[in-house]
Amino acid sequence: MKVYKDGALEGSSTGQAGTAYKRMLDTNGVFAIGPSNDNTSSKTDALLSHAVIFRDCELNLTEVQELYNNNYTWDYNTHSQVSKIVAWWKLNEQTTTAPVTFADSSSNSHTLTASGNAVTGASAADAAGENFEYKTRAMTISLWVRPERLTGDQVLFTRYGDPGDNIEDNSYVPTSDKEFSLLLVGQKLTFDFYDKDSPFTTTRRFETADVITEVNKWYHVALTYKPN
Repeated sequence: MKVYKDGALEGSSTGQAGTAYKRMLDTNGVFAIGPSNDNTSSKTDALLSHAVIFRDCELNLTEVQELYNNNYTWDYNTHSQVSKIVAWWKLNEQTTTAPVTFADSSSNSHTLTASGNAVTGASAADAAGENFEYKTRAMTISLWVRPERLTGDQVLFTRYGDPGDNIEDNSYVPTSDKEFSLLLVGQKLTFDFYDKDSPFTTTRRFETADVITEVNKWYHVALTYKPN
């Protein structure tokens, strides 16, 4: 995997060993921007904008720089890999009338709905891209973030299991069973994997150096992933 900040590569890794890792959960799950909706005590003190997900696509440096666009947002529907976009949420809606929803600006109509401390995709058939198997295929996650603090753990993006789903051993998957998370930990960008047999324990973690160094400043962040 590779992590980029403002169009520059900040680090790459095949993952750091935690407990013995077998494989990622593959559930009928949803995406959450901000803390997942099972974690009501968590808070992300940051502004987030222009979140976009690519599937079957590990963007290269040039393609990430195309997203960054010299520090200007633009129409991602003209991106060179637009056919790989699952969803693109500008997160610029002004309404406060519940339920607050956030439109998908791609052609896929994966609307987000505000839920407690999180903004979550409505269902696997929507935000999760038809239960796309991220455990076996490449992906890219990109968004703009403007942190208001640089302490503690702040969740930017999570994919987590859906209540009632069955994984391969037919065990129950509670909402808190995560597949992966992109976080801001202090000043570090962090990507966590959760093993299907140990869904409450981080079994792989990739972490950059201190690269998010100022509060109230916009940064473009992109993570690319391709399974071994």
